[in-house]
Amino acid sequence: MINITIDGRPLRVDPGSTILDAARAAGITIPTLCHLPQHAPTSCLVCVVRVNNSPRLVPSCATKVTDGMSIESDSPDVHLARRTALELLLSDHAGDCLAPCQLVCPAHMHIDRMLHLIATENFAEAIAVVKQHIPLPAVLGRICPDLCEKNCRRSHHGGAVSICRLKRFVADHDLASPSPYQPAKAPATGKRIAIIGAGPAGLSAAYYLLIAGHDVTIFDQHDQPGGALRYAIDADHLPRAVLDQEISQITKLGLHFVGNARLGDSLSITKLHQDFDATILALGPVDPAFAQSLGLALAHKGLKINPATGETSAPRVFATGAAVTPYRLAVRAVADGHTLAQQVHAFLTHTAAADKRAGRFSVRLNVLDPQEMAAVLALASDAPRSQPATSFTRDEAVAEAQRCVSCGCASANDCDLRRYAATYHADPHHFRGQRRQLAPAAHAGNVIFEPGKCIACGRCVALTANHGPAQTYLHRGFDMRIAPTFDATFADAVATRAAEVVAACPTAAIRWS
Repeated sequence: MINITIDGRPLRVDPGSTILDAARAAGITIPTLCHLPQHAPTSCLVCVVRVNNSPRLVPSCATKVTDGMSIESDSPDVHLARRTALELLLSDHAGDCLAPCQLVCPAHMHIDRMLHLIATENFAEAIAVVKQHIPLPAVLGRICPDLCEKNCRRSHHGGAVSICRLKRFVADHDLASPSPYQPAKAPATGKRIAIIGAGPAGLSAAYYLLIAGHDVTIFDQHDQPGGALRYAIDADHLPRAVLDQEISQITKLGLHFVGNARLGDSLSITKLHQDFDATILALGPVDPAFAQSLGLALAHKGLKINPATGETSAPRVFATGAAVTPYRLAVRAVADGHTLAQQVHAFLTHTAAADKRAGRFSVRLNVLDPQEMAAVLALASDAPRSQPATSFTRDEAVAEAQRCVSCGCASANDCDLRRYAATYHADPHHFRGQRRQLAPAAHAGNVIFEPGKCIACGRCVALTANHGPAQTYLHRGFDMRIAPTFDATFADAVATRAAEVVAACPTAAIRWS
């Protein structure tokens, strides 16, 4: 055994180990995109570290440990080098992590996933996907301003997919079923939360906090929940029966509602502090004098909060929705309520709140040239946009969903490149040059290879090298690509190693269909 230190931590390791081996054995995380155990190292350079204060960084996967070696794996300059390596890889990565429609959706709903499920008539899973981000889809399906559709790639090719009406369809279909969707709830935490305001932000926060296992009570100045959804929107535009049905689904999760309760009258912050572990203010735009009477600091548009936690100037008092940023879009209120629910849950459970960057990081293809667009359109129905005056029928909904060209990556959440890029704050556009052409996918049974997402890590090359037709490197320099050898097809190249290749691919360029 020999002695080394990693980030000041003394370790005894086996001679002949690489720095990466030693770090992993000690539970120290060093990122890598090309390393494959029992195979020769290649050159992603995401795993670089500094050794013995040398001005030169070295790849940890290829550098053997020596006795007395001092290694830095977590310093600012190491992070900068890793970010640069990631940005170089991203500059030649042709594919949208998130679909353009999802990127502009205030609620960040997985729209392309919903559309795929509707297109395959899997309505039960579709509503579950919707409610991961939108607890009131039947409501928003009737009043949302269709921001997502304005960013649809099909806008100039038969019209945008009717996303909002499809969301409405799947929500209505669920509500009309004998057993509407109810999410699984986490075990009870024993924490009690008060929410002031039963509008879209308050209801959204309540939904996600209830799922997390908390006890939630909503107080509202009116005798029925809904806020502006009930009292500011015409019933012809938003039928009250629909609103009541969706609110009842939240109530079934255990929500307590107290009507005719106004903060400052029958309710006080002091009393709420005594009875609840946290208080959320979702009461709409706040008058400065009223905020002052509650002892709450103001920002230039609403209540002042800590953006990282949602907490106001008063301890254990949080705020969301128009109380913080006045606006008129219910979908934004729903999104803000969801975000605050995550922050309050983190506060009450002493855990880290979800990192927004990780979930929202995306490489963007932006505008496709005519040849690329033609190839993309060939993968979907060529029917023009359908938008019936009322609701879709089942067949109409399926047909409309089949118009989606599936811009987003089906495996975005399994992509190591995306995860590390978010962690190291990489900018996909830092290095600008000619983007590689978006190439059509290759298929091998239930395995798909999307060349544009390949970063030439070499893992599939190594795994298939000694098994007949294989994946290999073609061309040199900026034109270098991974493709099957000679006249072989992708199916030939991965025929005997498909499961291993799919598991090894760090970007899901090779994935199950």
